[in-house]
Amino acid sequence: MGFQNKKLKLAIGAGGTGGHIIPALAFANWLRGNHPEVEFKFFCGARNIEKEIYSAHSIEPEVLPIEGSPMWGNLFQRTSRLWRMIISFGIVRNYFKKWKPDVVITFGGYVSLPLLHVSFRAKIPAFVHEQNVIAGKVTKLAYKAGFEVLSGWEKLEGVKEYRYVGIPLRRFQCLPRWEAWHKLNMKDHPPSGPIVLSLGGSLFSEKMRTLALKLASRESFKKWFFLVLGDVAHPNKLKENVYLLPKTWEVGNLYSLADIVISRAGASTLAELSYWNIPAIVVPWLEAADGHQLANAKLFEEKGYGRIWLEGEENIKSLENKILDLHSRRLKKKTTNTMADLADRSSELVWESLKRELKGDVDIDGEQA
Repeated sequence: MGFQNKKLKLAIGAGGTGGHIIPALAFANWLRGNHPEVEFKFFCGARNIEKEIYSAHSIEPEVLPIEGSPMWGNLFQRTSRLWRMIISFGIVRNYFKKWKPDVVITFGGYVSLPLLHVSFRAKIPAFVHEQNVIAGKVTKLAYKAGFEVLSGWEKLEGVKEYRYVGIPLRRFQCLPRWEAWHKLNMKDHPPSGPIVLSLGGSLFSEKMRTLALKLASRESFKKWFFLVLGDVAHPNKLKENVYLLPKTWEVGNLYSLADIVISRAGASTLAELSYWNIPAIVVPWLEAADGHQLANAKLFEEKGYGRIWLEGEENIKSLENKILDLHSRRLKKKTTNTMADLADRSSELVWESLKRELKGDVDIDGEQA
């Protein structure tokens, strides 16, 4: 490829939701610490949630005018989104001509399409990382075009060949309860009873908050405490045992406090919970594309990490019993060192996949190629 004796330039595409963006950020952070010679650039879509996540992590991505699927919505919306996608192809092509990336990796979202299209035309090696158990539409298209697919789980439906690498994870420090509690700007003393953390995905589902309020009123949970995230500036006590906290993308303090988590079935969140060994009740969003959240939840339950509760099909008593059952198992969170090793391992495997493709062409380890 003619890239002898030069540093590697890596283009990273990740957009749509935190489930796609957070693993990409975790991988980039690992690169920054282990391979500072690698220069990388992020590409994302124009939705506010995408820009908010990158801003919270002090990253300035190249923002493409993409806002969702060009195959969804009414005729005007589909036409507008298709036009924005076409414009994005041109933006990426011009950017790549000037910057000349050596390799591309995408972590999901429709922002992946223009990066993969331009990579294919320019013969730039590219990879697709799929976090979900069911391959998304872009991943399936990429696989048919000959791009290598890296899977976040041992099982991946929708493509015949893939390389299992796991999901790159953020590093957290597991703090003592009192320290994590006060880092959340809580003014009172930390509770002595079990703490349930309710996570509603990137969009902070209102239904998940309502569910926590219902549970908090049950007799079995009078001495339990529930933490839910929402659009508030400061911690707010909704009930005697329910706290509404400002939404945050830094969840280490929350995980440190949680004895049990109630969560949607985003693959990245489930990977973090499994690595932290935090028991979880998974409430899959049944309207997710191709049923991928339900598939994620089923694999999570099969591996013994938690239990599924189906919204609209099971009653609150069933949820109560599942929470009490999980709590009775008294699972112990992993140590900080163990967590760091697991978080790094997936990033290492992603990096090894890139190195195999580029070996001998670029200075991939800070040495002469």
